Amino acid sequence: PMQSYLGENLTEFIRHYLASDGLIVKKDEVYFVLKQKVDRNQNALAELNRIKQYSKYYEKIINPEKENNTTIYINLARLRRLDFTVLYPFLLNCYYDYEHNILSAKDFAELLNILENFLIRRLVCNIATYGLNKIFTGLYNNAVKTSGNFIDNIKQILEAQKYPKDVKFHEELMKSAFYAGDNKTRLMLETFECYIAYKESPAFLKAEIEQIMPQSLTTDWKRHLGDNWQLHHDLHLDSLGNLTLTAPNPELSNIPFSAKKEYFKNSLFSLNNYFASIDRWDAAAIDKRSQYLADIALKIWSYFGISQKNTTEENSVTGTKPYLLIILGDEIIVRTWKDVYISLLNWIIEYEHQAITKISIQYPNFVTEDPTCLRRFEKLNNNFYAEINLSADSIYRFCGHVIQCIGLSDDDWEIKTK
Repeated sequence: PMQSYLGENLTEFIRHYLASDGLIVKKDEVYFVLKQKVDRNQNALAELNRIKQYSKYYEKIINPEKENNTTIYINLARLRRLDFTVLYPFLLNCYYDYEHNILSAKDFAELLNILENFLIRRLVCNIATYGLNKIFTGLYNNAVKTSGNFIDNIKQILEAQKYPKDVKFHEELMKSAFYAGDNKTRLMLETFECYIAYKESPAFLKAEIEQIMPQSLTTDWKRHLGDNWQLHHDLHLDSLGNLTLTAPNPELSNIPFSAKKEYFKNSLFSLNNYFASIDRWDAAAIDKRSQYLADIALKIWSYFGISQKNTTEENSVTGTKPYLLIILGDEIIVRTWKDVYISLLNWIIEYEHQAITKISIQYPNFVTEDPTCLRRFEKLNNNFYAEINLSADSIYRFCGHVIQCIGLSDDDWEIKTK
């Protein structure tokens, strides 16, 4: 029966089942660890019955529609979309407690919200995911053996695991790249829609993510964006503020903003009511909407810890003076924001040399082998050139995009400023 309803997920379930006891098991060791566990307990039938019981919980985790409680189903489905299987051992134990009335339905639903909150904040802030396996394998036992309320214990443990505070979360919402094909991006936009409309839209199944300033710029769009259209396009195309939800409509593509605005008037999504009073869609307008959505995000995924002030700071590095760039432990002395920018690119050339080509393809107006297309440039430590006619804020934003582009996380680099 387990093979019937879990299908190809059966072996992975056994691995997560073993991990629910606090064991980190490699995929090719599942059989041997299970055999050792049964031999140690000397009761194969009892263990098999327990495995069968947990397999039903696992079925609901990977197929949330099997859950009868609507709130738990919705919250599970949202977590499932984020695709963090490292949660599953922890969720198996919580499901057991829920099914045996140790954990109420309300508390279980709250717990799922806490997990989503924790993951969304870390994803937005580009915090490395490789440590999550260790965190969640021991999370349940650590919370149970600590005196006090189970939910409060979970919050306290997760807060200590690089859980971003409001200032950092808000800053990254303003400057990070949010790619249209990313599950996190779509989930966030749908959540903003539900928050603004006070209901879940039935149109989500057919919704598409629309880049308001389009990927391919027409002459009209270049004129609309102004003299620095290349810079604004590269740095703001994937900004949160430049994204919205629409019904499938390939004709929207790169039509002028005035035409898109007319379309938004009849949109199915309340998210697009925002554009009714907007006459111009340039970098400043995109940043303003990013600010608007970031403020909403602080309310939706509100900080669940206790050790912070619930305030945000100015999302600008203008006026600050960098003095040290740290990348994967390498310390590079810098004196200006241009030094930060050039030093980061030269470090990539030295240690991730193939990545510089990827950066030049994705951001040809910043890094290129043909300097004639740049306004002011500096030669890097190879055949590439970098645009240097940039403000401190533009450099800071672009460096963040570069770090994402080459697959590093915020844990891997730091800029120290005065």
